[in-house]
Amino acid sequence: MAATKYKQQGNCHELAVALKITELGGAVSWPYGDGQAYDLITDFNGVINRVQVKGTYTVRECGSSYVNLAKGSRRNKPYNSSDSDAMIVQPPFGRYVIPIENLDIKTLSVWPIGTRTHQPHYEPYKEAWHLLK
Repeated sequence: MAATKYKQQGNCHELAVALKITELGGAVSWPYGDGQAYDLITDFNGVINRVQVKGTYTVRECGSSYVNLAKGSRRNKPYNSSDSDAMIVQPPFGRYVIPIENLDIKTLSVWPIGTRTHQPHYEPYKEAWHLLK
């Protein structure tokens, strides 16, 4: 049975995140099967985190992009600390490392620098890899 387009894209996002983590000196493990609320496990010198990975390749005509950060088939249930420890979001403009307890809105919206007057909500977490260490 062939994987769906979305499953394939999710696998690509997970692999890209795993590559970044290993480049930073961390180790990556995957849970067996698809039954967990997290996609991978990171290990930086014994600091273990369960990580949910979200991403998109879509860029709107105006140059912005967004990623839904909720779970479930209707994508309306928030993640919490019993699900995972962190979420790594991979839109076309960088990566965001967000602790689950700081996940306070269900969508990450980003846009190219200089196209808006305010900073995206999750901008403080852009490339915040230190939060996993």
